[in-house]
Amino acid sequence: MGPQGLSGQDGVRGPAGCRGPKGEPVSRKHVAFTAKLTHHILPSPNDHLVKYNALLSNIGGGFSLVTGKFVAKVDGAYQFSFFGISRAGKRISMKLVKNGAMQLSAYGSSPGLQTTCSNCEVSAGNTGILQLKTGDSVWVVLGANSGLFGDNDEHYATFSGHLLF
Repeated sequence: MGPQGLSGQDGVRGPAGCRGPKGEPVSRKHVAFTAKLTHHILPSPNDHLVKYNALLSNIGGGFSLVTGKFVAKVDGAYQFSFFGISRAGKRISMKLVKNGAMQLSAYGSSPGLQTTCSNCEVSAGNTGILQLKTGDSVWVVLGANSGLFGDNDEHYATFSGHLLF
């Protein structure tokens, strides 16, 4: 076989093909909320849902003050954070729950505070990313024997979330 020859000239461009079907518009849903607690929750012998009673923001309307839960209206990856403070040397245990299953937890305690400091605070918090489907619910649970300090002016107890993508 001999060497390759020279390339020929480009041919005439053919006719355009049929137009494809119209695509769906790209739509970025905006979802973000921050709820806060403006009153104290005293320690209780049982775990219980924290019903945050005020909103700093609720873009997309996914957080309900009635239920204390966020319900996803859009599939996607969401980032959540929750923080709290306990007063007077009490411990604090919090959990982030998705559809009834614990996803994250946070704990704060100092045994010495119980006997040596009657006015000291203990804080706890955590942040994580969860994959949610439309209708999934996320909420915060305060652990048994934990107190949570809420305040009108200082936002010590908060629960926030937003859609990443």
